[in-house]
Amino acid sequence: MTKPTLLIDGDIVLHRVLASQETDVDWGDGVSTIFSDHSECKRHIRRTIRKWCDKFDTKSYRLALSGSANFRKDLDPDYKGNRTGRKPVGWKPLKDWLFSQGNTRTLGGVEADDLLGIWATHGVLPNTIIISDDKDLRSIPGKLYVPRLDEVFDISVEEADQYHMEQTLTGDRTDNYKGCPGFGEKKSAALFAKAEGPIWPLIVKCFEKAGLTEDDALLQARLARILRYEDYDMVNKKPILWSPT
Repeated sequence: MTKPTLLIDGDIVLHRVLASQETDVDWGDGVSTIFSDHSECKRHIRRTIRKWCDKFDTKSYRLALSGSANFRKDLDPDYKGNRTGRKPVGWKPLKDWLFSQGNTRTLGGVEADDLLGIWATHGVLPNTIIISDDKDLRSIPGKLYVPRLDEVFDISVEEADQYHMEQTLTGDRTDNYKGCPGFGEKKSAALFAKAEGPIWPLIVKCFEKAGLTEDDALLQARLARILRYEDYDMVNKKPILWSPT
């Protein structure tokens, strides 16, 4: 069997390593600074990636980082508008360093999650494992390793599609999109457990009962959708917005 290619969420790796390596120094007289040792940060990043490669007995990996633009902000200016905190010290130079290593990529207008989803569903790489603690990646069919749980999930297309619809209903406070009022994870799961036939009309009905419209439901579905290969126009370098089939 072909050894796997690890598809790593570089945003999470970079943020966690840099945040853990910040040092706050009080110089007295009301003066303090925060700094990080870039050499130490690089060592931690290499060690993290090596640990995962050893775990899955492979040397093949790709690291995904978010691009400077984000198509979801064009759909909804409030998307991730709640994230007002600063980046950890050293973000840009360490990001540039990762790109210089040759295994790191970004893609115009999309987030790291989307690039992972596109890679995983492209079909060119026969055996992939996404590595991320981001629950949004449960909407991508294939293998997902969640380091926080030390667990591998083998997600079917049907499970991935359902998770996308569940996210459409529940929204995501972290990413600042609201979903359908009154729906949390338990209520959404109960709804899908009883569902028969096409799902989208059921989603629309939930939004309409909350005094909203199908357009509102479609916006939430597009914000929740982690892109797959068929959701990106490689010629024009832009996402293809999700529509119900």
